[in-house]
Amino acid sequence: SELLDSATLVVYYSFNNDSFPQLDSGPLGIHGTMGSNVVSVTDGRVSRALSFSGNASESSFQINGLVQMGIANHSFSISL
Repeated sequence: SELLDSATLVVYYSFNNDSFPQLDSGPLGIHGTMGSNVVSVTDGRVSRALSFSGNASESSFQINGLVQMGIANHSFSISL
């Protein structure tokens, strides 16, 4: 498998925009979609964070369009 020499920022969700918290501030503009059980945007450890309620397995924040990264059918990692 191929390993990148350095990490590349693809998406960045700061959740700082109260009217559109799913806004991607990264270079590709891949906006997210609020899923079920998202209650609010609240203060996080760094910047802002999503607050979920209910069953954790039913709570979601969906990101479509990652194929724009140009690496379809390859694995990638997400850091939270």
